[in-house]
Amino acid sequence: MIKKICYLSLLISWMLVIYLFSNQNGNTSASISYSFVSRIICFFNLLPSDYLIQTLHLIVRKCAHMSEYAILTFLLYKNLKLFDIRHLITFKVLFLCFIYACLDEFHQGFISGRSPSFIDVLIDMCGGILMILGIFMFEKVFIKK
Repeated sequence: MIKKICYLSLLISWMLVIYLFSNQNGNTSASISYSFVSRIICFFNLLPSDYLIQTLHLIVRKCAHMSEYAILTFLLYKNLKLFDIRHLITFKVLFLCFIYACLDEFHQGFISGRSPSFIDVLIDMCGGILMILGIFMFEKVFIKK
């Protein structure tokens, strides 16, 4: 029972984290990713051209989307498994992930400097699909049934 409460708490907390990231206005969100990009440029001692900065900025933002939803997918999977919902679990996990990604993008439409993007939903889903593949590979190798 305690394990269920912990995983459910982690899931709800992570959904809140995603919501809070999406609730940042466009300037705040961009400044965070540009700060990360400047650290990458300094670390690798790269020449900071406008093209490089814009490309890295795009990569960082899209990887953040994928990472957020990979973690969400993992937590959804663990929760459904713990609550013994195993029938069509992959479909249910990816469906819930898709719904949350759509709601997240809808929410961004109300935030200053942000706009909803179905491309971001697809990127979110790529993170979810990669996590599901990772889970299946892990279970196949380490948890042989």
